[in-house]
Amino acid sequence: MWRWKRERGRWWQTNVEFAAALWEGRAYCRPRKRCPVCKSWWFTGEATGGTRKRVDAVYCSPRCRTRAYRQRHSRSGGVTP
Repeated sequence: MWRWKRERGRWWQTNVEFAAALWEGRAYCRPRKRCPVCKSWWFTGEATGGTRKRVDAVYCSPRCRTRAYRQRHSRSGGVTP
């Protein structure tokens, strides 16, 4: 129970804009991002696999992040700049 309260508190602190929209009774649309690897859309702050996504995340999943890393390194021939 304490973990749920702690997470709820963090969520409200980090989502001030959402809380303000809720308080004022207006609609709030969460920003969507597009994964550069698989081209799927996802919402920032969305829970996937039990953990929330960071707002500044680039890829939709660890699988896509790994795939992008491997593609970058295969193009460079294994040499990083």
